[in-house]
Amino acid sequence: MKIRLFIGFLGLFALLLTAAFSACKKSKKTSSLEPEELTTPTQQAIHKSAWLDANTGFICGGKKNENGFIYRTKDAGKTWQLIINTQGKCLYDINFVNDTIAYCCGDDLLVLRSANNGNSWTEVSFATIGLQYFNHTPLRCIFGNYNLLMMVGGENYHNGNALWFENNTMRWVWHFDHEFRTGLNFTHENFVLAGYGNSYRTQDHGYNYSPMEFSGDFFTSSSTVNSQIGFTCGYDGGIYKTDDGGSSWKTLLKPNKTTKKRIHFNSICFVDANKGWAVGSEGLVISSEDGQTFKEYSSITKADLLSVVQDKTGKMVMSSSNGKLFRITK
Repeated sequence: MKIRLFIGFLGLFALLLTAAFSACKKSKKTSSLEPEELTTPTQQAIHKSAWLDANTGFICGGKKNENGFIYRTKDAGKTWQLIINTQGKCLYDINFVNDTIAYCCGDDLLVLRSANNGNSWTEVSFATIGLQYFNHTPLRCIFGNYNLLMMVGGENYHNGNALWFENNTMRWVWHFDHEFRTGLNFTHENFVLAGYGNSYRTQDHGYNYSPMEFSGDFFTSSSTVNSQIGFTCGYDGGIYKTDDGGSSWKTLLKPNKTTKKRIHFNSICFVDANKGWAVGSEGLVISSEDGQTFKEYSSITKADLLSVVQDKTGKMVMSSSNGKLFRITK
């Protein structure tokens, strides 16, 4: 009788262990990103990707002051073709303002333009304004659309640049004390520029800029959802949101403290007011389903993740400092 009872307890214990193990496996599986690593043509940094449709995409990158590239894929990342190689100048951002016209920017005020869906690129001339008046710094971020477009850049705590395009023609150039790395376009009149310890806002179509109280080191790409809602993240590990077109900001994820793990963000992308992704150093990936709380995932790669964008199928694509591309398939 005791033996039967003992065997019964053993069986029950085994069932409980099996159930617990199964539950642990399921929990672990649902918390993983299950990314798809795409084939890439380089081991150098891929600073940004851009996608025209489910199959056609572009990547830009390279090494600062040494070389840059734009590659194109027509089969969703299975194979790539080199479109342009920029010797001596890295490329940091690529942006399609519509299905036909695109811009790419990089070292030493390099601006490239394509008028044929990214098939060929030509350098934008500064001759009409006078190149001698420019700070010869990298340009790192492009935001806006065909009607009003901005490119920002600079070099550390001096020589900040902001280029202003209207209807596909460069019209204005502004100089600031600090470098810019990112910007948000809420409307044609309302833009926010941010970078090394500073942020500025224009509300008159780009003619004048006012410093904002909202400040920090924003080395990242930012994300605008609509004319009122936008997100940005900082090198200090903070994530911030505005609901009123940049007038005020609230902290969604508190910045690092010196006693805690250092988190450095490089890019953020919100697909709507609630769902978004942020990536950063050491393969850091953080996501949110409600726009308020964030979940950290295990590293995809130990290299820095430099950008996160949404492709035309609704999936998120991340690029890294060692030439890798990842697509989140969930």
